[in-house]
Amino acid sequence: MFPLLNSIVTLLTGSPSHKSQTVHLGEPQDAALNALSLFADLPQDYDPKTDWLCGGAPDHPFFEDTTLIQHTVRRIKEHLLRETLQGCREILNGLHGQDESQIEQLRRTLDDKPQLWKALISVQKYGVIYLANRADARNHFLTLINENPAESKTISSFLEHDAVAIRAINYAVHHFVTRGGLKVENPTKLVPPNAISSIGDSHIAVRRQDFLRTNEELLAESVPLWDLHDFAHLTTATMSPELFGNKYFDYLIKLEPKLTALVRSPGMRTGKGPKVSDGILFSELLTGVFTQEVDAVLKHQKKHSYKSLTTTLANTLANYLLGQTALLHPSTKTMMKLDTPISLTQLAVLAQNKAYELTASEIEQRVFARGGTDDRDPLHSLTAIQRIEYLAASRSWTYFEVRNTIKHRAHKEAYRLVTIDYLGRGIEVELCKIILESITYEDWRRGERRNLWSLFM
Repeated sequence: MFPLLNSIVTLLTGSPSHKSQTVHLGEPQDAALNALSLFADLPQDYDPKTDWLCGGAPDHPFFEDTTLIQHTVRRIKEHLLRETLQGCREILNGLHGQDESQIEQLRRTLDDKPQLWKALISVQKYGVIYLANRADARNHFLTLINENPAESKTISSFLEHDAVAIRAINYAVHHFVTRGGLKVENPTKLVPPNAISSIGDSHIAVRRQDFLRTNEELLAESVPLWDLHDFAHLTTATMSPELFGNKYFDYLIKLEPKLTALVRSPGMRTGKGPKVSDGILFSELLTGVFTQEVDAVLKHQKKHSYKSLTTTLANTLANYLLGQTALLHPSTKTMMKLDTPISLTQLAVLAQNKAYELTASEIEQRVFARGGTDDRDPLHSLTAIQRIEYLAASRSWTYFEVRNTIKHRAHKEAYRLVTIDYLGRGIEVELCKIILESITYEDWRRGERRNLWSLFM
């Protein structure tokens, strides 16, 4: 497939090629991004407050504004952690018939050293996420645990016993939503169970029934109720509601069901839903390709940089979307292929959704650390204190962090490549241009940001 430059020449000459070909990305312009090998350490002068773990800044508006990002993350997380401390206090107050001297010691440190508690709570595993980010661990948490070794062990033991940390975070998220001074909407559709959809600064949407639990019920629930990834969404939506805020309830909800299904992704795991739904493409097909490529790297059969891995995934998915190749659907262990290429209407609907999903994944490393369910998560088997030490020293992305973000990047890039293919062949040229301008933010830079879902309302 021709790179972008060739497609622009095609438009100018009016001589599009009508033969669809296998697509390939053009050469990356960022040498550092291209050169950094998968899972490689960044240089010693890496600063987690300002640098990005792939070696180059994500190409999104506002992501170069370190001050804005830090201010936004701090405001959101301090609110959440204050509520978490209150959850811990409620649990301590409910303990009776146990070692009163130890309970009193814990209450005293909670009052006198709340920052130490926040540090140790932040490295407790909640689902697959640890609330600590690398900057917090390096600049604040490491000093706290080194200055308070005995208290750190005592607090950690308490948090890890009987799922105290999970129960306290359940309590905290609930109260963040219900008494945090946010504007809260309760749409009747398009909010998944226990999800927090971020519309803008202090503006969210949730299902009403998910937030009717009492304090007693919340503090008794020992499994995670929420997905802390939603706080990455809140971060980006706060930075720019226009670009990164959830538009489901103003736009997507007004589309016909066959288009909303592309985002809702029914039948994703069974493979019986739309074969181009966001869920099937991201969670199934791209996961299969990612696993194959990265397993080859880990076995020293291949080499990849972050850019080359993105390129490979994007090319592969683009060819699937063009109906040219079959891909493995891991949950059913079957090969999946499109009978007809993706339509531009479908592509536009999906590209709009990716603007919301990709940027939240990109910002995660500034908000928290993503883990996983097995030892490919290097924090999984560590103690709380060891996790702080690991994150403080970390200068590289971990497996699950790479998987989440690189899949999202490749997903968006595949949409761009397919649009360029259609544009080069003269298919719905105006719609192609609108989609490309949205994907590249060119419409926003021109002051005319367009929601692609509005084209089909």
